[in-house]
Amino acid sequence: MKYSIYINQLKLNEISNNLDIKDAGILSYCIDFCSADDKNTDQLDFTENGIKYRYTWINYNHLIKEMPLLKFKQTSSITQRIKKLTKAGLIKSKTLNSERLGNRKVYIRLTEKVKELFFSSGDQLIQISRPTNVDLLNNNIIEQIILHRKSDASSSSLEENKENKAFSLLMSYFYNKVEQIFGFKPQIDAGDGQALKKVIKKYKKSEEIEDIIDFYLKSDKAEKTGITLKACFSTHTLNLFEQKGRRSKFL
Repeated sequence: MKYSIYINQLKLNEISNNLDIKDAGILSYCIDFCSADDKNTDQLDFTENGIKYRYTWINYNHLIKEMPLLKFKQTSSITQRIKKLTKAGLIKSKTLNSERLGNRKVYIRLTEKVKELFFSSGDQLIQISRPTNVDLLNNNIIEQIILHRKSDASSSSLEENKENKAFSLLMSYFYNKVEQIFGFKPQIDAGDGQALKKVIKKYKKSEEIEDIIDFYLKSDKAEKTGITLKACFSTHTLNLFEQKGRRSKFL
């Protein structure tokens, strides 16, 4: 069962006043499910206007089981809700026939409008530089998760620019390291970006954060917890790094 449901009622109602609490619950499920780093998830790539996007299969029976408070009994009820979310511009969907299941499978992807549920519209959004040799899977969301508030040219703005540059480099470092060690391209969501931004403020030096990433990816915890920046920079991981990681560098 999905343990929690996040709903930004204010912004969701601004985006579309035709959506209700059940639509919001389905959207919460889709955001978490599409962002999960799970090799067993059924995903397909589709090219739209020359850009490759990754779509995730939404198993309606699984959704009904995981979201009991929504009180859905039939998958047809979810079909109509998916259409509403698509019309609101929050998701895009593609339907394919499944010979194995004997019915149709609906694949979706989140659109850029979803970020409005998490970030203030009063902030400027700037794009991080895309490494030339890296194909970030959720590029349409990742490249816009750095918030840059309007400010005068001052020491604070210079510090913010420095943090933004570190963010881009460290995101690329993590992505390349995962592909090098585990042989796959990790999916990265807004929560990962927030975790990285927080740790940049804490540690300041990029080299030290790279050490934390190396420590986590080579640890047993990475295999158990998952390959995400949220897990990499969790309080437990940072404490383990302080306890074991630093000490091992001097042995």
